[in-house]
Amino acid sequence: MKKLKFLFTISIVITIMFTFSCSENESINSTSSLRQPELGEIKFKSNIDNNSSKLSTGKIIIIDIARKKHSDDPKVCGDCKCGLGVCRFCMFCTRSSENSQTVEIFEENGIKFFELELSEPLLEGVDYNFYVDEDVYCDDDSNLYVEKGVYELNQDIGEFGGYKIIVSY
Repeated sequence: MKKLKFLFTISIVITIMFTFSCSENESINSTSSLRQPELGEIKFKSNIDNNSSKLSTGKIIIIDIARKKHSDDPKVCGDCKCGLGVCRFCMFCTRSSENSQTVEIFEENGIKFFELELSEPLLEGVDYNFYVDEDVYCDDDSNLYVEKGVYELNQDIGEFGGYKIIVSY
């Protein structure tokens, strides 16, 4: 009888482990099935607004939106060719492409940031995480940089969501 109880307990434990293992793999697969957006596929509103209730630092920057990381694999998004992220940014330059965005830097509780607000509804099957693959320094002010991190879509920003990206100097 003890052996039967032991075998029954072991089978329950194995069943539970298998169940959690499968649901974890399904979650990983569903995330990896999301695709990186093409350049210019995701549209943003300008955040230059004189009526903003946020405290402006007076700094306006131009950012190129794309993932910066390098990959030798042409199937992997990177090298500023696709995706959501900061490829480069500058203060004293002109917009270089349709994926460039002019933004204002704000400060709140000692934290400097800019916001990117989506201007269109979300597309199905697209990875909406905003990837800053490494600290990205300003082209014309080496003390100013966008902090490395994965910034999740914040549904509280604008009508369709957006991002609050941390800037340091």
